[in-house]
Amino acid sequence: MKSRFLTIVFMTISICSFAQKKPLDHSVYDGWKSIGGFSLTKDGGYSMFYINPQEGDSELVSFNVTTGQMDTIHRGNSYKITENGKYAAMIIKPKLAETKAAKRKKLNADQMPKDSLGIYNLQTKELKKYPYLKGMKTARYISDFVAFQTTPPADTAKGKKPAKKEKEEGSDLMIYRFSTGVIDTIKYVTDYDFSK
Repeated sequence: MKSRFLTIVFMTISICSFAQKKPLDHSVYDGWKSIGGFSLTKDGGYSMFYINPQEGDSELVSFNVTTGQMDTIHRGNSYKITENGKYAAMIIKPKLAETKAAKRKKLNADQMPKDSLGIYNLQTKELKKYPYLKGMKTARYISDFVAFQTTPPADTAKGKKPAKKEKEEGSDLMIYRFSTGVIDTIKYVTDYDFSK
């Protein structure tokens, strides 16, 4: 008798809980997220991965395997971890809403929101940003350097158009050293690359 009563109680609970589940429809798709781009440092101390929503800005997550602590870099993308596992270089995308608004306004390419370079210290969780990123390169096995170029916005506050530079003239190339945080600048660079 007691077992029949318990069976009836469990069946009632399961039927009630099944009836309370929200049905899937189109309104829930935007809340779905996927995980991807997983990477682990050589010593296994840190991992990084993306959390990508169906619609919206992605997040780059840094996870300390030893302590279980997580840190989020909003809109972090295309990251590379150094060989020593202490730093990561990444592109930080502009907010999706700002980019969509600029496209609706049909702004020129030089007025669109720009990417930034992010230099992230995995141990201290310090993030340095360098705005108006034009391009970034590292060695295949990234050691202590990242090279990048920026395109500062034109000064249109005075109503004057900036003088156009010749294409061959190039622009400043910044070489960031992770271990010291020092940036060296080389002028008039048109193309650059790292050896493997």
